[in-house]
Amino acid sequence: MRRTRKKKTAAPHRIAPSCRCHDAAEVDPPEPPSWATRTLFGSAWFPGWPPDRFLSSTPAAGFRTPLAVAHPFLGVWGVPFTVLYQPPGALMDGWEAHPGEMSELAVVTCRLAIDMEERPGPFEGRSLHWATVKVDEVLSVVLLLTEPAATMEKPAWLDGARGSELGAYRVIRSRDGARWWLLRRHEGALHLLLEGDRRSEHADYVYAGHAVVDAAMMDGVGFR
Repeated sequence: MRRTRKKKTAAPHRIAPSCRCHDAAEVDPPEPPSWATRTLFGSAWFPGWPPDRFLSSTPAAGFRTPLAVAHPFLGVWGVPFTVLYQPPGALMDGWEAHPGEMSELAVVTCRLAIDMEERPGPFEGRSLHWATVKVDEVLSVVLLLTEPAATMEKPAWLDGARGSELGAYRVIRSRDGARWWLLRRHEGALHLLLEGDRRSEHADYVYAGHAVVDAAMMDGVGFR
């Protein structure tokens, strides 16, 4: 009986920028916190085009736009992924310098459309890979408040953290800067909407969701 050879299926095209310490760019993300409903790549930015200008308005669903990514980003052709849109001022100078832009933050779901090139970038000297993405969905961060609220326990890194009050928002950063929270005051309570986690070069993620934070969790956090 004649055997037929199975055709080899080509691996899906992907973008996985390399890091400075090794070439194995694919790193499994850490386990997200229990309250989060979405995991976002923290090492992805909407630079606008040409790339020396940053996107000055929130991306719109159905349109294509450039995206700059760095390790540990991993994008597979045809598979949606999620990133955080930040207005240019907040992106380059920090949220504390542009509190009026906080309401423009958005969770953007997109997919790879055109691969471009890799070149040095403005973010801490990391090499950036450029691509064009098609935007599938845009969710304003403030709309996370409409989702069911989860409960959570106080994380250990919150002790000794530092916070800033930005109007209705509060930003809390760990002492080493590797972790952060974005909260919004709403109806007399604090609501956690975003958490950042960059504990190593191989972990740069943002988690989105909705949790009500007990006021007692803020004990030990210094606000300025």
